[in-house]
Parts: sequence; structure tokens; C-alpha cells
Amino acid sequence: MTPADLLKLSLDTDPHKKSGIYMIYSIKNNKCYIGQSKSMKNRFSRHKSMLKTKTHSNIHLQNAWNLHGSDFFSFHVLELVEKGRLLDREKHYYNLMDKEYCYNLHEPAAYTEEHAEKISKSNKGRKLSPEHVEALRIFNKGKAPSEECIKRAKEVNTGKKQTKETIEKRMAKIRGRKHSEESKQHFSAGQKKVWEGDEERRKAVSLVHKGKKLSEETKKKIGEAGKNRIVSDKTRAKLRENIKSRRDPNTGRIISKAT
Repeated sequence: MTPADLLKLSLDTDPHKKSGIYMIYSIKNNKCYIGQSKSMKNRFSRHKSMLKTKTHSNIHLQNAWNLHGSDFFSFHVLELVEKGRLLDREKHYYNLMDKEYCYNLHEPAAYTEEHAEKISKSNKGRKLSPEHVEALRIFNKGKAPSEECIKRAKEVNTGKKQTKETIEKRMAKIRGRKHSEESKQHFSAGQKKVWEGDEERRKAVSLVHKGKKLSEETKKKIGEAGKNRIVSDKTRAKLRENIKSRRDPNTGRIISKAT
């Protein structure tokens, strides 16, 4: 059987959060890659990411992608399968194929715990090149993480404390960073959306901070952070207008918003 024959058996279905057998099909030379996944949509995204960044583990598939380009490859669902039967069904489709049309390097096999541990150890401490990082950034730009991905991230990070070294590295990247006008507008719109019409939240925040006194250490930190800070004319004008609107017209004193 050829990939073109197998393509006729493919399903027209959304692979989101579905487990099953899939095929990556090369229109240019009628070859394919057979695979299985517990979440096919995520696996498709991972394949595309690795192929675009030239880091795919299958050298034959990677070379074909480099040669022909992404426009000549398509991703298809062959069968929706329960998680416990994935390997058997993957072997079934692999054995149907004439091997001269197959990009798979070997017959599908289950990973042993020892094999999985070796893969995990080999990837620990691995540093990506700046080109690879940039390619991943472009690929993931504007992509919203799935609910499953968010849930998994929460489970991994719950109760996890960052070391002082990690915090310092993160802060070092932020210091001196200048946001574009587009980013500023995006942040502003986001904050307005959060606070808009939520009077209860405003009151709650006001009550939390009402009568709160800053420690000398905190005051010192705020002072140090503000030193050498350049305030734009636009910001100065906004501050002046804000203070002006809060002055008592009779006494000239600033009226607290909390009162």
C-alpha cells in the first residue's frame, strides 16, 4: 500500500485532545511518516516546530521538509484509538505500508522505563541556540496555550519556590527594557478591562492599603528604584492633571481618593 492509498482512509476530524494514529504526508514524492499520540493536535504542533527549526529526530523527514518546504506536507488523522491500543494500531498501519514510501526509521515499539530515563537525562541541561530560541518564539507568537497545558503548568509550579539566582536573572532581563507603543497600549487595555466596572474590587484594594505604612526599608527601595528614572513629558502632564483634579478648589490641598 502507498501513502496515497492510505490517504483515502484518513478521517476528516479535529484532532484536538484526541488520541489516535496519524500520518504526515509528502505530496511531492508520495511518502509518509506514521505516528501515534495521546493528543494528536499537540503532536502535530511539535512536529511542525521541530521541522521548522531543523531539529527533528527523523533525518529523512527533516531532509525532505528542508528540500521541498512546508507547503508540500500535510497532516492527517488515520484512526481515533483508545490510549491502551495505540501501539498495536500504529504497528498495523506501519505494516500496511510499502517501506520504500515510509519515512519511519524503524518499526514502532514501546519505550521501556530505562529508555525513557535515558532520553530524560540526555535532555537535562541542554541549551538551545539563539537561532533555535528565536524560531520557537516566532512559531509560538500569538498562540494561546490549551486548557490542558495551563493545568499541567499549574500542577508543576504549585508550591515551587524560585531561587534568588533565578529571580535575579529574571529581573536582570527586565531592567532597562523599553516597551513599544503597541505593547503599552496592549497592557493599558488589559488593565482597563480588569478594573472596568468592578467597584467592589476597587473598594477591596483601597481598604487593604488604607492606613498602611511603608517600612523604612521599603521606602529606601522605592527611592533607589526611582533614581535616574527618566519620566517622559507625556507622563509628567498626566501626573499634573491627576493631581490638579484632586485638589480642593478652596484650600488647594490634595484630597485622598480613599476618603
